[in-house]
Formats: sequence, C-alpha cells, structure tokens
Amino acid sequence: MAQTIGNHIRLLRTERNKTQEELGKALGVGNTTISQYESGARKPDADTILRLADYFRVSTDCLLGRAATEFVNLACHGRSITIPILGRIKAGIPILAEENWEGEVEIPSDIKADFALRISGDSMSWAGIAEGDIAVLRKTDNPPNGAIVAAVIEEATWEATLKFFVRENGGAVLKAANPEYKDIPAGPKLKIIGQLVTLLKNPPTVSNYLAHLVHKDISDRKWQYAIELATQAGLDGESVANLINMVAKSARQLIK
Repeated sequence: MAQTIGNHIRLLRTERNKTQEELGKALGVGNTTISQYESGARKPDADTILRLADYFRVSTDCLLGRAATEFVNLACHGRSITIPILGRIKAGIPILAEENWEGEVEIPSDIKADFALRISGDSMSWAGIAEGDIAVLRKTDNPPNGAIVAAVIEEATWEATLKFFVRENGGAVLKAANPEYKDIPAGPKLKIIGQLVTLLKNPPTVSNYLAHLVHKDISDRKWQYAIELATQAGLDGESVANLINMVAKSARQLIK
C-alpha cells in the first residue's frame, strides 16, 4: 500500500512541476520525509493523506490507488496543474518565489506554463486581452520577435506589464495593442520575464464593446482625414505608399 501511495504522490507532484522541497514546505515536513513517502520507505498517516489530497486537489482514492477505471485515473492525473498568479514582483526575489504570489489558478496539464498574471488596464484591449483576464505564461527572457510578453521595469513599480515584443531599428520595444499607449523602449532596466502561452478569459461586457466602438470611430476618422488630404493633393494609394517608404528610409538614415 505504501508503495502505491508513494507512486501516486510522485506522479502528482511531477505533473504539477513541484519539487519535494516545495511539497514538504506545503505540508510542514522536510523533503526527506517526502522522499521516504515516494520511495515507500514510509507511509503517510491519515491526516497527511487528507492534506495531500487537498494540496493536489484530488480524491483520497487517487492517492490510495483505488482509481481502477480509466475514467477515474484520468480524473486523478493529467486533468490539470496549478500555477501561481503573480502580483507585484519584489526586487531581488526570483519571480516564482511565493513572496510574489497573489493566488493560484488551474490550467490543463498539456499546457506548458510556469505562472500567470491577472490583466489590469486596457493597453492590450485591441488584441482581445481585457481587464480581468488571466494571462498564462512560460518563463523566458529571450522571446521571439512579435511575441506577447510580460516584463517588469526595475527600480520602478515592479509590476508586470503585458505587451508585444518587437525588434526594430537594431533595438527592441514593447508595444501596446491599444494605440493610445506609447512604446516602451527596451533598456537595461527592462526585464522580460515570460511569454504568453494562452489566456483564461472573462466573458466580454457591454462596456468593453462600447469602448472598442469609440476607439474604432476615432481611428476611422483619423484615417478618413488622411485619405481626404491625399485626395486633395492628387495622390493615389500607391503614391502615398511610396512617400511613406521615402520618409521611413530618410528617418533610418538620420538615426544612423
């Protein structure tokens, strides 16, 4: 029986990307005790089994090996994992340390992610990322061009922000999806902490929809004004595109 419990503890722990030390800390025991549980050298008592079941959010049957059918085994393993939701990042503390946690969230076990952030504000609203959504991220400091990333600015608020990571003109910037927000240049104090993997979304609200209509109306009017100016100057679409390319090329030369 002890060996069966140990196998299930080890499997549940590894599926949730927890170390023996982290599990031991949650239970108030040493990692040596966890190692003994998993090897079968020691059997957890009834109270510990209940706390293990609560920690892994499974039934005691899963731990005791009573899940005999395929359906129940799927309910025990592979259904979900728990990752931390990070709040304000504390200076000098590893981002996944518990001091940075504001809670936890369950995600499907086939999603490879390390932490989550709760979205605040509307800087990414034009990309369908609304306030209250939960961004699920994989830890990285070297994202590909165009990825949506989480970053913190050291020595400022230390609150993570979610933006597009764009390489341009030999450097990199963080771009909001909402054009009302300015780009954030990459610099020595800007630290990329993760890349967006998926979103856990709240249902859209009427206020979200109305806000998008307002932004769209403003954007449409600006483009309409630009088209009117081009028409008055006798320019067609190709001429405008050529002018934009010329201005962009001149700007790049001035930067150099």
